Amino acid sequence: MPNTIDSTGFDKVRFQDLRAEKAQEYKDTFDNQNLKTDVRSGVGQEVSLSTKAEDDLASTFQTLLSVFDPLSAQGVHLDRLLIIMNKKRQDAVGSTAIITITADASGATITKPFLISDGVNDYAIDSDLTIAPNSSDTVEATCTVTGPIESAEGTITEIKTPLFGVVSAVNLADANVGRNRESDAEARNRALQSSANESSTLIGIFTALSNVDGVIALKVIENDTDLVDSIGVPPHSVFPIADGGSDDDIAKALITGGVAAGIGYAEASDIPAATIVSGTYDDPITGQTFTAYWARPDDLRVYVNIKITKLSNYPADGDARVKQAISDYVSSALTIGNDLYASQLYCAIQSVDGAVINVGGGDYVYIGTTANPIGTTLVAAADYEVVTVDSSDVVVV
Repeated sequence: MPNTIDSTGFDKVRFQDLRAEKAQEYKDTFDNQNLKTDVRSGVGQEVSLSTKAEDDLASTFQTLLSVFDPLSAQGVHLDRLLIIMNKKRQDAVGSTAIITITADASGATITKPFLISDGVNDYAIDSDLTIAPNSSDTVEATCTVTGPIESAEGTITEIKTPLFGVVSAVNLADANVGRNRESDAEARNRALQSSANESSTLIGIFTALSNVDGVIALKVIENDTDLVDSIGVPPHSVFPIADGGSDDDIAKALITGGVAAGIGYAEASDIPAATIVSGTYDDPITGQTFTAYWARPDDLRVYVNIKITKLSNYPADGDARVKQAISDYVSSALTIGNDLYASQLYCAIQSVDGAVINVGGGDYVYIGTTANPIGTTLVAAADYEVVTVDSSDVVVV
């Protein structure tokens, strides 16, 4: 049976089967079923050469077809298919950290490149910084080596670029871990999964925005009714909220891959309390300019007031640790539109040695939007808000 291509794909015949078929053709041609066609005979060698030529051609054709198949394409061939699918491979990025830099009485003007190290990996500041005399300020720094580099709190302290006026540098929180360049398998799976989900308006928008570089949190509200909804989204409209990513990239994602024709947006006049921004995208084919609207999440500052039982193993800096544990939990566990319940903080508080919440013994955990809250155990966030708790806004008794 020869190599065939039909609606089911390309069916390549095995080398052994193809050689047997050609050997039989020789026997039929010479009308001699006893003709020697093994590899040691002259005819057999000719059969093998002819088979190899056809098999090589079929293999080349099979490889060519795989280049156009997202299930098997690799490397640059997969990258080209991703472009057709309105996707792209995610590049490698370096870990990032917020560095607190302290200056002496002279003050300091710090310009790029300025390097700080955790002893193994260097971090370069992302922007220039001027620090007043005897003061501290913060700046974001990115690891010079891409990939999932972990630098724990308090480890990025070695100043690799000595500068007059700078006395110390330190990261007061763990670095945000970077990532390696997306592999073929990772890029393929993400693209195929995203494409499968984009049939729904809501999921389609979420998928389009999740592929935008820098977006770290998303929420999409859809009003598919004929009436304005409870928060102000107009009929048959969407209200995307995105944290991170550039305005230009988000606008392009919404217009080209997210919001279907006929679907409107919630604008600033619809939800005045939200921080709604807009962006445009020029269609390269028609030249028409389209506008998209979405919100940037607003921080909802929450204060915490707690009384705990402190056992004998409670450390000297226990209060500071409890405050930081609460702040870290909220920043990692809550996202856009999540409410905060006081009970959610129990585990974070009791993660510190010797810290116990004995509610029956008079201990309490109160939260609110004003300092030193009393009696309140729930803070409700709006759909476009993100609850934040700074360690300085926590009172520990």
